[in-house]
Amino acid sequence: TGWTGPYYPNATGRQPLYNADFHVDTWGYDCGTEGCLYNIMADPNETNDLASSYPELLRAMGARLAALNEGNYNPYRGDEDPQACQQAIEYGGFYGPWVNLE
Repeated sequence: TGWTGPYYPNATGRQPLYNADFHVDTWGYDCGTEGCLYNIMADPNETNDLASSYPELLRAMGARLAALNEGNYNPYRGDEDPQACQQAIEYGGFYGPWVNLE
């Protein structure tokens, strides 16, 4: 999984491990605006999205998460920069400086 956005989780699904063949654009799984739903006890690798089978549970859990996040301090941290992910590949899967490296 890849929990890198302002709210946890936001990018769950099948994603490649960092290696020499890793490409950011290969992350082909998107949970959309509603999110994904997994039974992590029965499916720890999150391969079977249950969102369409349990839409009410998904909405209830999403509402609960939104309520819990209401008090979170979440300042604007700037716009996303895809170059940060590209540079993480260069660093072997770790984040580091990526602005003005030339």
